[in-house]
Amino acid sequence: MEQCNNDLRTELERLKSEGDASDNTDNNDISGRLHRALQYRLSRVEPFVSSKRWHEGMAIGALPQNAYHTAQQLDEMARIVLDYVSNNSHSAGAAQRAAVVTAYAAAELHLVSEGMNARG
Repeated sequence: MEQCNNDLRTELERLKSEGDASDNTDNNDISGRLHRALQYRLSRVEPFVSSKRWHEGMAIGALPQNAYHTAQQLDEMARIVLDYVSNNSHSAGAAQRAAVVTAYAAAELHLVSEGMNARG
């Protein structure tokens, strides 16, 4: 998960430097940047989902002894995404980070369930 977050940070910094995230922060730009960021982060786990074992990794991350570290990694992912979305214009609050983590987790679970359903 740390490598995925590092890849995400690198990609979003690249997009910012290329002018992808301009100073225009109307709702369409914000939602578009949020979509791009989450889609890129999900693309980092697709190879693992394709291996039909990602659900095992998610379960290991949810074990009591791993839950705190997993939560920290998810919080870091949310900070990276929100820094990109807001052009570093303000720090994200806990509720905003929780919303990003929730959206990401739901999308990841959907990705896993599609992969599981494709086994048939």
